[in-house]
Amino acid sequence: MQKSLFRLLGLSILILFLPHCTTKYPPLNPLFQSPQAVSQEEIIKIQNTLQKETGWRWVLPEGSTLVKTPSTKENVIGCKIKDGQAYDIFFTVKYFYKLPKSLSQEKKERFTLVREEWNNEQIPTYQYHYGAHDAGASNIKSPEEIQKKVLKKKTEKELMRDFSAFSTKPTPRNISVEECAQIIKNKKVMFLTGSGLSLSVGIPTLQKMNSELGISKTKLVDQFVKDALYNPEKVANKIADINKSFILARPTPAHYALTRLALTKNAQIITGNIDFLHEMSGIKPYKVEKKPVEVDWNPEVIKGIEAIICIGTSYDFDAILGKYKKFNSNGIIIAINKEQPLYLNEDDLFLQGDIQAILPNF
Repeated sequence: MQKSLFRLLGLSILILFLPHCTTKYPPLNPLFQSPQAVSQEEIIKIQNTLQKETGWRWVLPEGSTLVKTPSTKENVIGCKIKDGQAYDIFFTVKYFYKLPKSLSQEKKERFTLVREEWNNEQIPTYQYHYGAHDAGASNIKSPEEIQKKVLKKKTEKELMRDFSAFSTKPTPRNISVEECAQIIKNKKVMFLTGSGLSLSVGIPTLQKMNSELGISKTKLVDQFVKDALYNPEKVANKIADINKSFILARPTPAHYALTRLALTKNAQIITGNIDFLHEMSGIKPYKVEKKPVEVDWNPEVIKGIEAIICIGTSYDFDAILGKYKKFNSNGIIIAINKEQPLYLNEDDLFLQGDIQAILPNF
């Protein structure tokens, strides 16, 4: 009887202190969790929402937010779509510190001089705006927020795998579909997708969008600026057509193949795409536009990924690949694309070809 009382007392003390002794583990990193499937009901809801009302905002050319100097410019474009029709179309052309000398005096007078916060200082910004109010312009308010964003962008630029400044491209090793399939089968992989995956259904890549709008990374007064000043309605129609393509597009065979592969492999998909084609193909990707990837892309996670399969990605957005090689020198980077991307190095692998033909074969 006495032994039973002691046992009961000991058990009570253990239960009393158990909550205080239990180790609290951090929640599982989303990049290590199993990918989340999307139900047919959710897919229908996404399609209905896109048909009803949605909108997009772009800053072009890509990378223009990394630095603001007298030799750079920034273009902001966007519109809303409701019941398949574009409205509230707008675009803004921005020059920093001064206007190009090649602009006529009459065209210069169309620009408004404002002060824009950048790197914790007020930068003279000449801007020409057309159309509706740009709702995204007020996203960043305080100098502290701006400084934080600038430091983040500078870090990204330092780590970004972009060899475009080299006189010759590094030469990665070319591999076959069979070799790539074996790597995906035998290793812990993660998929990184870009706009090239959706190109075949009419959604333009950033490069194609620049081309269609006449935006140049090197010319201060490019065709976009000329059209914006001389024929703004023409630019507005192009913006409307580009944005409507997001509504009409449906997943490609490569989207469905990648969904099946990711769910089978328990592998996450990180995407820089703002379309909903991954969701409509049945899987929920990790979208960098909604959640900054550096929140979860830490050294512990990086070291656990044996290979990153890049599909339709033309550049290293958010410096994901640069950080990967920094913290996992033995990690494998494979690019599946028609053309060799700039981020590939000599120790990387390249599977050249049509994404739509390759992925269904895995």
